[in-house]
Amino acid sequence: MNRKGKAVSGIESPVTNTVPDSLNGHPWGVLIPWDQQVREDTLAVIDRACPPGSRLHDPVRAIVTTALQQQGPLSNRLFALAVLGAISGNPAPAVPVAVASTLWFAGTEALDDLVDAAPGDHGSAHELLIGGVLCLGVLPEAAVEGPGVPAELARGWRRDLGWSTVAAGAGQLDDTARDSEALTWERVMRAYTGKTGAGYGRDARMAARAAVTDPRALEAWTVLGQLLGVLRQVHNDNADVTPETDEDLANGTPTLLLAHALASADPRERNRMHTLRTAARADLTARAELRALLHCPPVVDGYRRRVGALHSRARNLLDHLADASPYRDAIGNRIDQSALLGMPEPAGAGSE
Repeated sequence: MNRKGKAVSGIESPVTNTVPDSLNGHPWGVLIPWDQQVREDTLAVIDRACPPGSRLHDPVRAIVTTALQQQGPLSNRLFALAVLGAISGNPAPAVPVAVASTLWFAGTEALDDLVDAAPGDHGSAHELLIGGVLCLGVLPEAAVEGPGVPAELARGWRRDLGWSTVAAGAGQLDDTARDSEALTWERVMRAYTGKTGAGYGRDARMAARAAVTDPRALEAWTVLGQLLGVLRQVHNDNADVTPETDEDLANGTPTLLLAHALASADPRERNRMHTLRTAARADLTARAELRALLHCPPVVDGYRRRVGALHSRARNLLDHLADASPYRDAIGNRIDQSALLGMPEPAGAGSE
């Protein structure tokens, strides 16, 4: 498989800011100079599609501005730039992909807030719904049809936006499953690969399209992005929460940790976990007991090995796809950190 490619010509995006001193030496720092360009282009897309003064401008801009503030300078939305930089050494043609990704993920987050009944600073539920839908569909397509994007590349990018939105929707539906059959490693992996992996897989594929045409290379980069997305979800699952704030257990959300614990338990313990899972949605005592079972050393040790296997697969694939470079290092660092921060500590670790 050809590792290297040449980025398409005709797309120019100047670097407009420098790396802050506090972030010098950070592997993702090689992408920070592009952050301001992506932010400016993202807001410009909104202004073109929903001009200032129009009914939709302020709600949509509020959704996206909130997402940009939450991401910060080490934004995951710069992932496409890292991919194209790793392939060709020139991230510039992937700026429209990063813009489309920023808009798309802002839309998914807005709709998540709506489902969770937490409109927050975005305005009314109706504004959140309409703004989220625009960010998921119309605006990303506008971002990839900008001046300088070759027509054939834009067509490929639109296809990628389409399949990723469908895959993410299917993953979100899988995520709402509450039956016991949904709590297998395979089923939860399918949900993670859809709801989180689809966006990362799409960004990697779109970036690679700007430099390579080999279908095998495009598919391999897609798989790498999906693996990173799964690891990002694993990291998110491992948030430092208490039983009172554990939304996954309160909502009955299928997680890989729970799927692993159930698979490794004996029948009696498995039945106990199912009973606690049902009760945990309303009972804090049951939630605390289930959390303790999920974080007992044997469960955690086995789960960490499985997360480690996902990490190794992603790392090996990255090394196969790209030669050593600062951009490959940036991707590798994001893979490493996602896996590391996704590995829970057993109950009682660090206590005296």
